[in-house]
Amino acid sequence: MIPYIDIPPLPLIGELKIQPFGFLVFLALLAAYHTAIWHGRQKQQDLNKIGTLVVWVVVGAFVMAHVVSVVFYFPERLRENPLEIFYIWSSLSSYGGFFGGTVAALIYLKKEKLPVLPYCDTLAIALVTAWFFGRMGCSVAHDHPGSPTSLFFGVNYPGGPHHDLGFEEWVFTVFLVVVVFILRHKNPRPGVILTTIVILYAPVRFMMDYSRTVDKLYFGFTPGQYFSAALFLIGVGLLAKLLHGSPAAALAVGVEGATPAEPEKTKRKNKKNKKK
Repeated sequence: MIPYIDIPPLPLIGELKIQPFGFLVFLALLAAYHTAIWHGRQKQQDLNKIGTLVVWVVVGAFVMAHVVSVVFYFPERLRENPLEIFYIWSSLSSYGGFFGGTVAALIYLKKEKLPVLPYCDTLAIALVTAWFFGRMGCSVAHDHPGSPTSLFFGVNYPGGPHHDLGFEEWVFTVFLVVVVFILRHKNPRPGVILTTIVILYAPVRFMMDYSRTVDKLYFGFTPGQYFSAALFLIGVGLLAKLLHGSPAAALAVGVEGATPAEPEKTKRKNKKNKKK
């Protein structure tokens, strides 16, 4: 059984204190930015635009993380005080963050006419690096207690041994980081890293949510389980595109330095002219 360790905040000046969770979230943001720049430099991507892209993603992620949390997990707060929707600091949903960050990334990539899949792979690598520190923060804060358990990896909460879902997801994230960086070393085609993360994460999160005891249920399932199912289907769709053609060409909008593919009619005319 894993002991319940409570890490107190670090006092600074007066009432100002550094919370362990907040510090690890700050490290997560730093790790995401520097990992994205590091990977982008090796892939010869536009580093200035990567930096701006990360900012867009972080803002979009935090906004939607709160909106999804309030709407699906704590609707009673919204009913009591509609202004709760603007209190971004009050509660966050990881799936809301994924959705908001993805939408922000797609808007920015389209605006800047950058190829979607290569830059999304860069973001995906940055995400798992950030997730390592983010879920470590959940582990030290013990803010995702699950159902009672007698398993060896249960955490001995003050009320008895329970699943610590933040800790368990952090352990899975360690595995995910290893897989992603091994895969990155093999230099796969654009989209493979993103698809791998989606397909591996979604079913694990779906199963973990069975241990969540405080989430609202909608027809017997948590919001996270519905989001996991949707994410898995998206991953399967991406995988199908990767296996049947060139998704990079289909999803890349205005790739810098590249000429768009010729329409079929133009190709035929060019062939005829060459013959003449």
